[in-house]
Amino acid sequence: MGIAFSSITLFFSLVLGVVAGGIAQQQIEHDKGQHMALMAEQLTNELDRSLFERYREIQIIAEFEMVRGLAQSRADRRPLLDRLQDTYSAYTWIGFADEQGVVQVSTQGLLEGVSVAQRDWFLQAQDRPFVGDVHEALLLSHLLPRQADQPPLRLLDIASPVYDDQGERLGVLGAHITWDWVEAVAASLLDHSTASNQEVFIVDAAGHVLLGPQAWQGKHLGLDSLRQAQTQSEGYTIERWPDGQRYLVGFVSSQGYSSYPGLGWTILVSEPVAIAFSPARALFWRILLGGLSLGSGFVAIGWIAAQRITKPLLQISAAADQIREGNRNVVLPPLRGHNEVTRLTEAFSQLMANLFAQETQLRQNNAQLERQLEDRRRMGQSLWRSEEQLRQIVDGIEDSLLLREISSGELIYSNHRFAELYQDVVANNQQPGAWLQYVHPDDRGWVAEKFEAELQGKAFFNDEYRFVGADGHIRWIWNRSFPIRDELGDIYRYVVIERDITELKQATAVLQQLMAGTAAVVGEAFFQQLVQHLASTLEACCVYVAEHRVGEMHTLALWSEGQLQPNVTFADTQMPCAKVLESGFYRCSTQTAQAFPANAFLQQLTVEGYIGVTMTNAQGDVLGLLCVMSTRPLRDRIDYIPILQIFANRAAAELERQRAELALQKSESRFRLLAENVKDLVCLHDLTGRFLYLSPSCKSLLGFEPEELIGSNPYRQCHPEDRPLIRPQFQQAVEHPSSGPITYRARRKGGGYVWLESLVKVVYEAGVATYLQVSSRDITDQVRVQQQLEHDATHDGLTGLPNRSLLIERLNLALKRVQCDDEVNFAVLLIDLDRFKVINDSLGHEAGDRLLQLITQRLGTAICGIDLAARLGGDEFVLLLEDIEGLAAAVRVAERILANFQTAIPLGSQAVVVGASIGIVLGDRSYSDGMDILRDAEIAMYSAKQNHQLGYVIFNQAMHEQAFQRLALENDLRLALERQELTLRYQPIVNLATGCLVGFEALVRWQHPEKGMISPVDFIPIAEDTGLVVPLGAWVLKTACQQIADWQRQFPGAAILKMSVNLSVQQLQEANLVAQVQQILADTGLAGHCLALEITESMFVADIEAINGRLQQLNDLDVQISIDDFGTGFSSLSYLHRLSVNNLKIDRSFVSNLFESQRNLNVAKTIVNLSQHLGLTTIAEGIETPEQLQQLQALGCQLGQGYLFNAPVTQAVAETLLAELNVVQVVKA
Repeated sequence: MGIAFSSITLFFSLVLGVVAGGIAQQQIEHDKGQHMALMAEQLTNELDRSLFERYREIQIIAEFEMVRGLAQSRADRRPLLDRLQDTYSAYTWIGFADEQGVVQVSTQGLLEGVSVAQRDWFLQAQDRPFVGDVHEALLLSHLLPRQADQPPLRLLDIASPVYDDQGERLGVLGAHITWDWVEAVAASLLDHSTASNQEVFIVDAAGHVLLGPQAWQGKHLGLDSLRQAQTQSEGYTIERWPDGQRYLVGFVSSQGYSSYPGLGWTILVSEPVAIAFSPARALFWRILLGGLSLGSGFVAIGWIAAQRITKPLLQISAAADQIREGNRNVVLPPLRGHNEVTRLTEAFSQLMANLFAQETQLRQNNAQLERQLEDRRRMGQSLWRSEEQLRQIVDGIEDSLLLREISSGELIYSNHRFAELYQDVVANNQQPGAWLQYVHPDDRGWVAEKFEAELQGKAFFNDEYRFVGADGHIRWIWNRSFPIRDELGDIYRYVVIERDITELKQATAVLQQLMAGTAAVVGEAFFQQLVQHLASTLEACCVYVAEHRVGEMHTLALWSEGQLQPNVTFADTQMPCAKVLESGFYRCSTQTAQAFPANAFLQQLTVEGYIGVTMTNAQGDVLGLLCVMSTRPLRDRIDYIPILQIFANRAAAELERQRAELALQKSESRFRLLAENVKDLVCLHDLTGRFLYLSPSCKSLLGFEPEELIGSNPYRQCHPEDRPLIRPQFQQAVEHPSSGPITYRARRKGGGYVWLESLVKVVYEAGVATYLQVSSRDITDQVRVQQQLEHDATHDGLTGLPNRSLLIERLNLALKRVQCDDEVNFAVLLIDLDRFKVINDSLGHEAGDRLLQLITQRLGTAICGIDLAARLGGDEFVLLLEDIEGLAAAVRVAERILANFQTAIPLGSQAVVVGASIGIVLGDRSYSDGMDILRDAEIAMYSAKQNHQLGYVIFNQAMHEQAFQRLALENDLRLALERQELTLRYQPIVNLATGCLVGFEALVRWQHPEKGMISPVDFIPIAEDTGLVVPLGAWVLKTACQQIADWQRQFPGAAILKMSVNLSVQQLQEANLVAQVQQILADTGLAGHCLALEITESMFVADIEAINGRLQQLNDLDVQISIDDFGTGFSSLSYLHRLSVNNLKIDRSFVSNLFESQRNLNVAKTIVNLSQHLGLTTIAEGIETPEQLQQLQALGCQLGQGYLFNAPVTQAVAETLLAELNVVQVVKA
């Protein structure tokens, strides 16, 4: 029975624990979830409302008249923005950007002059106000003071368009709110409403954390709560976060506020599930553990104990049901004893107390939220105070300001100046259009039309009209209206600003009357008219103009007692005249005579009002006074000083004009005497430029009589191409007298133009420019010399073609065109003439120069339009082909040039055919400098010269790499000569009939320390191109001679052996070659007949007589001469018998192909026969097979060399051969 009751107790304990725990968890999830969602909602509403307030503020500020003025000025408006920033402390920065996006004025001058045209706030605020999402401010971070340990400056952008009176946009007013402000708003709401284990997050529309714990800042959250917020706006859920924990999350999606749409933010309030549901889990485990304890006790206690345990458990279960139904007054009856049931009941009671305490805490939190709502209301009051402060600013301006509704015209607001301006006239007429009845009848019609257009939002204006007051007095009103737009850019109200300009109109009328009376007169009549009209207009009893002289004043015109009076002179110390001179002006509105009792003149006229101003010139010097006196007090409402100052300035100018006129009359005779006796042309012009005077040299210089040009426009005498240039230059000379001379071409009467250099001087009278003085001299000869120098600097003197300098300039221009336009193509052809040096040396330099000129003519026929032919120097030419279709077009030009060059060119009595090698480069964006294009064209040209039969090669990048490799090899070759990296190999030469060794040919080899053995084919052409072949050849010659001499001394049988050494063209042209050979023979002790020098037959074409003379000198030393590669170069049969040579060498190309064609066999046979007839020895190169040897023996060839006998061998191998035998054995295949 005890076991049964124990099982039942365990079962009920488990059920009770699950039920109670589940109920508690559901209740906690609901209560806490609701509370956290409510917290998120409160924060969302607060942020949206706060951003809406900023949204409306920036729109209202942008509609102020004072803000519109930002488009016209800068420094004087900056304090206005600073005051606005002080009023609206939420803003970190306020600035105005014009239509182009350049910040014109801003608080603290930050970002002024900087373009914000690509900033999001400027682009989005073109038509309506804008609030931008949070972002980091990289530029302002450097400008605004900020602590080093503070996080990066983050801002929200707020902006609104600024419109003028006509609704045209002037620019954008922008402001920044720091993210600190958002954090402060959030902190003010959340400091007392969140538990210590709850966290608040602000997440943007893309899911990035904007506000939250430091570890989550900037991270991306892909949460279900964020997705649910987009569909159901607010709620709560349980979800797993990226850190692996499960959280209870309350969420709300920002929906904006009023017309502000919001930024799409989502507010999350989270708490770990383990913490949030800990009370429910504790209840479950306590019930379960209590049940286990009770169940164990039932085994021992039995049926009676089971009865006592079951009843309390049922009471606990019933209490849990009542709690689930909402009953918070449940009380478990107390149990006696200290058993497990009692402890279980006490634990359950404690759990209920804890749950009820948490519920009480939630209610307290709600109360806290209510208090925060009250704080929001107080913030609204703060906004009202800000608006009231703005209202006071508007009331502080001097103009009347009205705010009316569109359509109805209802008066929304007016400042105090409105009532002061219109007094009781409009105040008693509340209807929108009632004020029109007080508009002057002549203006009422058009003003009514304008008013109606304003009501319809169609037009706003800036104009003047007359207003008839209640006293019948007519006043002039200046009126300006402009629209106010809502957040969608629609006009819903408009502002009217009005100003009383009656006094301004009166002053203008006085000024116009005075101007009309004095505009057309000068001299003494001007001063008389001035005082007369001033006296009449200002109702003055006395007016005078006086000139200031040393210690006294002398009147130029004096009006008194209704008529002009004789001029007088008086001391400048008399009052109030002295006061005028002291301060620049003096005014005494009334009782002037009483103020200066010692002045008899004032007492005589009983002067009441007095006003005087000084007359000053442009330099500020005082020239005199203008004074007005009246027997009546001066009216305070009219400021006479600006009016009098205008005419005082005019009087000062007239006085200076008179002085200058006198001075001009005195100097005119001196000027004419000077101008009419100089060779240069001297002219006077009026300010429009027309001739007033020309000196007599005009006849000799231009062919015109001076009278023919007086009154005409000088620009008509200029060359048409110079007119657009000299007009601004003359204007510059007028505005800046320090400008230099002006150079241009002037037309001569009989035709043609002469170059003139002119200096312009402005002549002033009384500080006013009156005419121009121009001095011109003939610089035609100097210009022609300068033009020739400039031409010579950019052109080749021989051919007249552009030189390298002009070519590079044109290439760079072509590259700029390619950079700007992908469809533009151009190509460069670098042309190098073949055999030009041969022709130049053989026919003379005069013939060479003539050949270059004829080549220039032929190249000219290959180009057209804007193409350019240039000469780089020597026999190198360049063609620049612009606007071509592509590479194929450049190739066609190259082929035409090569075909053209096949035609013989007549040079005196001879005709020559000149070949060419052409390198082609297509210009593209990969080039940045014209020099690089020429470099690549030269690389392609050398490739064409060396390896191709077409005559032209198109550059590719591989050539560039090869050129770099060639350059590196050249540098290494220079070092190789110094480091003794070169060595010689010796190829045996044998008698074909006997097989006896007769000598060696010395062949140079290069053992590179890094690249290993380098073939002569790779480095000999580099040595020839760079001139290194001369020192290299000298080293080979000396080393080979020393070696054969040593062998002759070491091996007796070697006494008859010869050493053959190759000579390059450059060595043969060296003037000291013979002396060098003679010195080497002497130093080594080698007999001359043991040395054979091998040369190519092409060397004879340059200057056969000079070359043969040098060979004869070598023959005189017993040195033998061999013609290498005979038959492969120029045909030399015609002059072979004249040459001092001993041997002919059959080229290996004929020997290796001896049996492939009858032609090769015939060539070899011809060379052998020619040698026999001329008494020369024949040497065959490249013998590799016994069949070749037998054929050459049959032809009668005496000597030979090749791999059949032995390859080129080292010194050691050669010495082995010399030691063993005097005959080289034939190597069997």
